[in-house]
Amino acid sequence: MKILSTILQVLGILFLVAIVAAVGVYFYAFRAPAERINQATENQTKFVLNWGGLNAKQNYSVVFSYESQNDFLPDHLIYYCLQLSEFSVDEHHRKEWKAGPETNPVFSQAIETAINSVNERECFTHHGKENSNEIQTFFWSVYTNGRFPAGAKVLLYEPSSKRLLYVDYET
Repeated sequence: MKILSTILQVLGILFLVAIVAAVGVYFYAFRAPAERINQATENQTKFVLNWGGLNAKQNYSVVFSYESQNDFLPDHLIYYCLQLSEFSVDEHHRKEWKAGPETNPVFSQAIETAINSVNERECFTHHGKENSNEIQTFFWSVYTNGRFPAGAKVLLYEPSSKRLLYVDYET
């Protein structure tokens, strides 16, 4: 009888833990923060300049920002369009910045997916072609599924407007 009582107590505890976990999952999944549009500040986006080796002490402003809703899946889209006062790259990052067109098909597809994920007209005023010598690119990272990019963190700079577009996506 004592063994049956112990088994029932353990099952009761496990059932209680399962209920608490289910309620937590419900609230996390259905009460996740909504997408954030135009809420990013200069301080929140300063890392973009640091990643690209750009002068983070310059005067710049956030023209447009978007952060998708978070959920259990890794899928996300974050982008910031920054208006820069200058585009001076430190010596450690100069080789990383390239004017297109990109010849590597994986990187080319990553640029295309990044541009298609955002409304580039919200950022680039002169509408330079995204994979041309009119736009400079900097890849922070590219994630592939086979030979196709499934995610990337890319910086795109349009010299004619002095605007920098940061795109972080994963599908």
